[in-house]
Amino acid sequence: MGGMKSDAKVSVQDLKTALKRFRDQRNWSQFHDPKNLAEAISIEAAELLELFLWKGPKEIQSAIREDKTQVREIENELADIFCFSFN
Repeated sequence: MGGMKSDAKVSVQDLKTALKRFRDQRNWSQFHDPKNLAEAISIEAAELLELFLWKGPKEIQSAIREDKTQVREIENELADIFCFSFN
């Protein structure tokens, strides 16, 4: 989705349009029915939860402040959830 505007200037409609273009270029719309999208969102949410498994609140806060890899993994899982949600 290169060439998009900064976060402050992207409308929800712009984001939905870009995501649908990305999906359609890969012929994925055939898989994007309500059941499959709900399952995908659930799976991605579980992957997000897994990043916090066995960690206490202080450990999570510390990791978010100090571990750029951890932050990137959280961002990636959230992005997956949002992408499926906007389809």
